[in-house]
Amino acid sequence: MDGLLVTDSVMPSQFNQRRTTRSGEERLLFAVLKDAITDFLGDQPQASKEAARWLRHRGCRHPFTFENICDVFGIDSGWFRQGLLRQRALLDQERSMLAAAAASIEPAEYLQMKEVSAGPIDAQF
Repeated sequence: MDGLLVTDSVMPSQFNQRRTTRSGEERLLFAVLKDAITDFLGDQPQASKEAARWLRHRGCRHPFTFENICDVFGIDSGWFRQGLLRQRALLDQERSMLAAAAASIEPAEYLQMKEVSAGPIDAQF
């Protein structure tokens, strides 16, 4: 009867089996993914185009494909890809609207607006 009510202690490290350290290979894969996302969402057309081609490629033969890297980190590549494509479309729309607005403003007026908007930001930091 004594043995039925005795429980073993569970250490926090045993309860949470999630690893906090990554291998060198995982850090490399994460760096590749991070750079590709930065390039894809960035404003450099050539880098964005190359990242888009890598992102859309669906092959798995090479260890550094988008599909394989997502798999290593347990990310649904289709879901992640669609989210990145939506984000890029929003950024493109925003950049287009800003360019159109900038084209309709006289250069002197634009510079004046820029100076006015920079004042409070600088004061905050």
